Amino acid sequence: MSKIKKIEKKAPEEVKEKIKSGEMSINQAYGYTKTYEYLEKEIKDEMPKEKTAEEKFIEEEFKKIEEQTAIQKNIHNAIYKILCTDISKKYLEVWYEGLDRHYLETIDSDMNRAIGQYEVIKEFIKEKRKIRRIK
Repeated sequence: MSKIKKIEKKAPEEVKEKIKSGEMSINQAYGYTKTYEYLEKEIKDEMPKEKTAEEKFIEEEFKKIEEQTAIQKNIHNAIYKILCTDISKKYLEVWYEGLDRHYLETIDSDMNRAIGQYEVIKEFIKEKRKIRRIK
């Protein structure tokens, strides 16, 4: 009787029809229903769960923090990498001799871009210091 109750509750309609038509026994239908129920549960467990608004908010905030941290690291590394490089005439000679033709053609524009970015950083820091002094 318990098998029949389980079949009535959990079995797909096709299985119930096959029992009525005699194509499937109660035992076969029960085995199929248990397997069907198990697979249905497995599929539900594997499906991604809907995130709550709070979880979505926290995830977005973490993404912002990660992006900000990456920006901070990039600028910090850009500034301090040049400080950690020995720029003597001897080293500049070695560097210059190793440049390929393409880089030699673009070196002026690259240097101007680097100086321009340095100026942006310098002006930004000046402004921030003025604001800090006023406060």
